[in-house]
Amino acid sequence: MVLALALTLALPLAVAAPGGQDGRYEGEGVGTGGGANAVTIKFRVADDGRKIKDWRVLMFVICINPILPVQYTKQPMPTMKVDDDGRFRKVHRFDEDGVRARIEVSGRLVGKRVKGGRLRYRVGACERADEGEPVRWKAKRVTRNR
Repeated sequence: MVLALALTLALPLAVAAPGGQDGRYEGEGVGTGGGANAVTIKFRVADDGRKIKDWRVLMFVICINPILPVQYTKQPMPTMKVDDDGRFRKVHRFDEDGVRARIEVSGRLVGKRVKGGRLRYRVGACERADEGEPVRWKAKRVTRNR
């Protein structure tokens, strides 16, 4: 009985154990295909798995603009905090030179992977969504911090 209780209490900590997750990660959109529809994501996990830094996405976006209706963008995000259960979510809003922006990133860091990643992107007249739904993405660690 005591052993079962100890295991029950220890399991949530084992899933989101800090450390060992730090390093550089690379990911991609799920179901987006390649070519012009590809989504590439890169970031760093730091501070014993507690922060996501240098997050950026490379992708094409659709714009309501007759001159450049499709644009390639590299969009960074501010540092994101990772909760004890591995979940993270950040909504980054800014207004620069009359251009309003809202970028939302979320996911769950599990071991050396990110699962259930979601991305919503709207900057000015440009947007990225898959039929109105957020772009789904996944990532895995490619190098470890030293």
